[in-house]
Amino acid sequence: MTESAEEQLGGIRVTKTFAIEDSARARFGTTVDAIKSKQLRLVRLSSLFQALLPLLGAISLVVSLLVGGIMTMQNSITLGSFVALTLYLRIIMGPLQQIGNVINTVQRSGASLERVNDLLSEVADVRELPEATALQTVQDITMENLTFSYPGSSSPALKNIQLNIRAGRTVGIVGKTGSGKSTLVKLLLRTYEPPEGTIRINGTDIRQLSLESLRSRIAYVPQDGFLFSTTIRDNIAFSDREVSLDTVEHSARQAMIYDNIVRFPDRFDTLLGERGLTLSGGQRQRTSLARGLIKQAQLLILDDSMSAVDAVTESGILRSLREIGKGKTTLIISHRISAVRHADDIIVLDEGRVAEQGTHAQLMVAKGLYAATYRLQEEGLHHV
Repeated sequence: MTESAEEQLGGIRVTKTFAIEDSARARFGTTVDAIKSKQLRLVRLSSLFQALLPLLGAISLVVSLLVGGIMTMQNSITLGSFVALTLYLRIIMGPLQQIGNVINTVQRSGASLERVNDLLSEVADVRELPEATALQTVQDITMENLTFSYPGSSSPALKNIQLNIRAGRTVGIVGKTGSGKSTLVKLLLRTYEPPEGTIRINGTDIRQLSLESLRSRIAYVPQDGFLFSTTIRDNIAFSDREVSLDTVEHSARQAMIYDNIVRFPDRFDTLLGERGLTLSGGQRQRTSLARGLIKQAQLLILDDSMSAVDAVTESGILRSLREIGKGKTTLIISHRISAVRHADDIIVLDEGRVAEQGTHAQLMVAKGLYAATYRLQEEGLHHV
């Protein structure tokens, strides 16, 4: 019931937008009614058991008095045995009544223990090898014959990827939805385990590197970055809570979110609601971007993290990236050509394969998928 209530309250804005309050109320009511009926059944059984035992105890006492009294008068048993039997019957009633509580507790504990055991028996899909080595610096990243399928999927998300990303360069990755852009990044972060020998950093198989050293040298900014229910400052300084406020403000300026934050009464001490609901979609993205920039990692990955910002703000962010990205490797994943056209190298993915690769000028001359996408987006802007 708690899960259902949390879901309904979390999606209340969507529910109101579609004007389906009655339907949502009915679904929640169905869940509550099902739980209520099971709880009532439990209460009835428990009450029956608790009432039955005293009744049986009273009946047994009456029977023992009648039968024991007759046997005592007939000298079949002594008076002491009769009194002892009566006392024993009264004493045993309490423990018998507790049996119902014990059975109830055991059953509840058994269900909880089963869930705990299921959790403890889970084995991580991505495991660090005992002989894993620490990654010191991120230099060249090489992908060779990379083919990957998600668990349970019949078709591969990536097919025979061959890439070489040199250190200190800005690389743009574009492609339509489902082309494998985010999958490529997840494998690089080892959120999923890539096939052995397919991804190497500095010539070392990524599976041979320790997870802590790999991820600590990567700043990853996803499209829907998760914001915690704490202050804006704590969210931006998530990787290092000891950084100064000046550093936090500097990252906020780079992410073009500073002017929005200072308009709040509490500025950087403003408390965010659940998942950052205090902020708009674009503000949440830019706050997540500031969190990634403040990490000062050797490899910065932006996974469509500017999709909710306007063109002017995007232009300002890209200028900041060009300035802070000097000497660092940057991967920019985007649907919009404007976000990657300045990159040193642009990779075009289509249905899990590398369809094209080159600079913006080279790809425009090639008149392939990239050029066609660029023309469509430019026409769309002109129409707007």
